[in-house]
Amino acid sequence: MRKATDKNQKKRKSVQDLIGAAGIEDSCLALYSGDRLCFIMITPVNLNVLSSINIQSRITKMTDTLENIGTVDFLCLNSSQSYDSNKHYLAKLKERETNDTLRDLDQKDIEFFDQVRISMATSREFLAVLRFSVKETGEQIQSTMSKIVQVFKDNGMIVRLAAKPDIKRMLAIYLEQNIFETEMQDFDGEKYAEILEMKL
Repeated sequence: MRKATDKNQKKRKSVQDLIGAAGIEDSCLALYSGDRLCFIMITPVNLNVLSSINIQSRITKMTDTLENIGTVDFLCLNSSQSYDSNKHYLAKLKERETNDTLRDLDQKDIEFFDQVRISMATSREFLAVLRFSVKETGEQIQSTMSKIVQVFKDNGMIVRLAAKPDIKRMLAIYLEQNIFETEMQDFDGEKYAEILEMKL
């Protein structure tokens, strides 16, 4: 009986509860534990166009940066959604389809997703992630983040603090929301909230 109750409670939890995210504050994801994960966006450089000397110089600068910063995690993310599940679904649909016209349409859809994937292949985002404990105040966090951004810049890297829309987009990609909306919603249905309020 207890297992069934635990399952029901788990089902009732939102995605936000399951990932432990309380909200987004400044350039940080606030966790229910009180800790904060703060993000710095790093603009990548195309190493293919650099000489081996320049690449070695960048590696040295990155090493210097990490020595000055201390503990930091790095994320490399696709900056667009993955369409693999769509392609697998269409391939299965095509196999079962008996109508040649519909099979051709399924194939065209698969080719379209391939083109999207190729165009997004180089769309990667790099982020430095720093964890701050509940003991650290907002002022301390902002001061530390500003110093770290400056260390990156002093070592020739193009960086900026992640803004709220950056964090929302990053989460949306992996939670499979529509990332092509002009403005990300804070919650599902937010864009309809004003209309509902007007009707009340």
